[in-house]
Amino acid sequence: MRVGRPSRRVRTLLMTLGVLAVLGMAFTMFAGFWTDWLWYRSVNYSSVFTTTLWTKIGLFFVFGLLMAVAVGVNIWLAHRLRPPLSAMSMEQQNLDRYRMGIAPYKKWLLFGITALVGLIAGASASGQWRTWLMWVNGVPFGQKDPQFKLDVSFYAFDLPWYRFLLGFGFAAAILSVIAAALTHYLYGGLRVTSPGARATAAATGHLSVLIGIFVALKAVAYWLDRYGLAVKSSDFRATDNWTGLRYVDANAYLPAKTILFCIAVICALLFFATLWRRTWQLPVIGFGLMVLSAILIGGLYPAIVQKFQVQPNEQAKEAPYVEKNLEATRKAYGIDGTKVTDYTGTSTTEDKTKLRDDVDATASIRIMDPNIVSPTFQQLQQIRNYYAFPNNLDVDRYAKDGKDQDTVIGLRELNLAGIPKKNWINNHFRYTHGYGVVAAEGTSADAQGRPNFTESDLPSEGDLGTYEQRVYYGEKTTTYSIVGGPQKEIDYSDDNGEKTTSYKGDSGVNLSNPVNRAAYAVAFGEPQILYSGAIGDGSRILYNRTPKERVEAVAPWLTIDGDAYPAVVDGRIQWIVDAYTTTNGYPYSSRTTLGDTTADSLTATNDNRAVVAQQNQVNYIRNSVKATVDAYTGEVKLFQWDTKDPVLKTWMKAFPDTVEPKSDISKSLMDHLRYPQDLFKVQRELLTRYHVKDATTFLSGSEVWQVPDDPTNRSGNAVPPYYLSMKMPDQQAQAFSLTTTFTPNGRDNLSAFMAVDAEAGTSDYGKIRILKLPTNTTVNGPKQVQSQFNSQEDIAESIRLLRGGDSEVEYGNLLTVPLDGGLLYVEPVYVRGGGLKYPLLRKVLVTYGGQTAFENTLDEALNKVFGAEGATPEPPEEGDTPPPPTSENPTVQQALQDAQKAFDAGQEALKENDWEAYGRAQKDLEDALQRAEDAQAEASGSGSGAGGGESKPSGSPSPKPSS
Repeated sequence: MRVGRPSRRVRTLLMTLGVLAVLGMAFTMFAGFWTDWLWYRSVNYSSVFTTTLWTKIGLFFVFGLLMAVAVGVNIWLAHRLRPPLSAMSMEQQNLDRYRMGIAPYKKWLLFGITALVGLIAGASASGQWRTWLMWVNGVPFGQKDPQFKLDVSFYAFDLPWYRFLLGFGFAAAILSVIAAALTHYLYGGLRVTSPGARATAAATGHLSVLIGIFVALKAVAYWLDRYGLAVKSSDFRATDNWTGLRYVDANAYLPAKTILFCIAVICALLFFATLWRRTWQLPVIGFGLMVLSAILIGGLYPAIVQKFQVQPNEQAKEAPYVEKNLEATRKAYGIDGTKVTDYTGTSTTEDKTKLRDDVDATASIRIMDPNIVSPTFQQLQQIRNYYAFPNNLDVDRYAKDGKDQDTVIGLRELNLAGIPKKNWINNHFRYTHGYGVVAAEGTSADAQGRPNFTESDLPSEGDLGTYEQRVYYGEKTTTYSIVGGPQKEIDYSDDNGEKTTSYKGDSGVNLSNPVNRAAYAVAFGEPQILYSGAIGDGSRILYNRTPKERVEAVAPWLTIDGDAYPAVVDGRIQWIVDAYTTTNGYPYSSRTTLGDTTADSLTATNDNRAVVAQQNQVNYIRNSVKATVDAYTGEVKLFQWDTKDPVLKTWMKAFPDTVEPKSDISKSLMDHLRYPQDLFKVQRELLTRYHVKDATTFLSGSEVWQVPDDPTNRSGNAVPPYYLSMKMPDQQAQAFSLTTTFTPNGRDNLSAFMAVDAEAGTSDYGKIRILKLPTNTTVNGPKQVQSQFNSQEDIAESIRLLRGGDSEVEYGNLLTVPLDGGLLYVEPVYVRGGGLKYPLLRKVLVTYGGQTAFENTLDEALNKVFGAEGATPEPPEEGDTPPPPTSENPTVQQALQDAQKAFDAGQEALKENDWEAYGRAQKDLEDALQRAEDAQAEASGSGSGAGGGESKPSGSPSPKPSS
């Protein structure tokens, strides 16, 4: 059956559909480009967009054209050098059919091949825009590597670009050889089965030159590999990503690369000589010699040196190179100024009561754990379901009565999951922003264990004064909103009903232009943006609304810290974002993977706390930029923080006028800047090995530390660092600090305590202090202290009672404070349940110098520990003979039974809202627990029993739960 041509109508329809499809794809591409341009223009960083765009376009066309020319010229040349007549062997007869088939399309085929390789090469080159900008704008470091005496900028900025050029050259040479060889074969210049010579003289010369270029590039690669040894990573003494030359590199690989360079140059010249000799004999011999030399000189010889020279006396051979690595790594990570001080770990004061007053002067101990109390903020201060707080709150400093106070702070952000009715208008027009700051004292709680709020309610009121409370940009604000138009927004609700508002800021992109509306309708896949009547004059679309997202967009050359935090500054809520400049090319400095070294028990459960660029391997990092994002306008400001960082200076040359000078940071903003957590975590991980300065100790591995796992949960992840106002032994006054602990590798006892001065604007900011404990004595580490808490009989019994019913016990941050040669551990204990679904502070655990207390308040626990009354002696070390257990007398048992009955009665009264009965039950509970404690103390004869005063089982809820 013969099928006829489609009718004219069908052909017209098909053509129309094709044109529409092409136009649709073109407009989709245009929409992405146009909305990006509009967004960058709206945040006043259009220069970032244009610089990046033109750099990518320039690299695309230059390298795409170079690749297309290289391949196209060699195809054309191979075709031009074809033999005029080919012997009609069977092979040539078969090829002749292909030659005749492509003859009418030769030009189109050539164009298609060159265009394809050009597009691929151009797309690959455009991805190197960072490498190009760093090379062309590179600023000297003023430091030279110890091997080749070259400035560090050569390795950080120049060498990556040279490697790219070399890789591009290899790709062009290989593709040209393949294309030329296939063309020569197709047109008879190369023969496989035909009689006579296998290649014409023209084909031989042409291919020899191309292979000679490839070998010449290999010679250049050998020469660059010499410098690459300074930034080469290897496993050494169980140290992953060790970087720099070792003995075998300097004495075997380095001379081997030089020899191979010379051999490759000679081999390339032999290939070029075939233009005159017309024979492949010498170049093939030379190429074989180069391959053999690469195996023997580049592989076997270094292995022999390692086996017979290094291994018999490794420590002596490697020591000079280890010292270079130690110095470079410490400089590159900013830990070269770390002050390591010996610390006994045990107090020398016999009368511990004298230390009680010293505790308050040494540290403002925070018992409000920002990683625990978010549900409490949520329950007591959410007010409406369409507000929410982040899972992890933040710690900042605010002045009260002329004194800085550690404060737990969070924003009441928009929670679309809690709006009464979900639809497009509600999701994107009516519910557009959060409202207000909620803050609480970090060092206290009220009588019911709730936070002592210093800023609360809706609208928020308290110590922070008057400020713009609307939060249009926040960590939980991940969708777009359309504001400022005819549709009113829900501002907040109070007893008088809902208040409405209309956005007055100039943030976002104006949607009055129909082209803009069409572009966003396509970009967001939402056609209603194009025709909705809710959009009119003044309507603006807000998107890219999380602080980290905005900073990363305007400064794509920065690595963003995982924890953005809010602060009230000059009447505005500002998100503060720490940002880093990094490089992977600092010679001799060992590498680290950011995602691994910044992981802890918080990032394991909260992706919002994870550092951006998780897989980035770096060996140099600086907190070079402090950024702010206005929570109302979304305005992004970048401030230069590290004025000496050459990487930042390089990027500031590439993107002028995007980073403001450090001098522009206001005093009020400076008061809230702090040392960033992710940088601290990277540094503490490096300091597990690089706290030592001599090669002998480093090589012995005798002083390798580790960051302990978080003992307060079972995640198996590292303990997070904690912000705390405290005083190290050599300091005269408390300073806002970031702290952590170390344990010996594979063990749980404490090996060191580390703190960095986190208070920006002070002379000691960024100074790292480490208190190193002696190796010949054992001081309990965090895990052992937690186990000690859990294993003491009286504390364990109190915890069991707190867990009664459906209650859960949650352990807060285990804080460590150096005090009089010893170490004070403090841990708040929260209870969730018993009719309340949020945690309340019920107890505080304190231990110092072998004495432990488990009391209702921090003051009570400290008084007990340092008053030496009713304190519990430290459990014996492993291997010691434990004292015989004290049997619990019937009076204690009866008192605990009465306590449980009183607690159960209180829970029943709570369910019935019988507050009078609840009060009586609470009084009975307190009396029973006191009787239990007195009886236990009397039975033990030394007051070593209860150690806890009141111990409300199941966590007594507040007298009046929040509605």
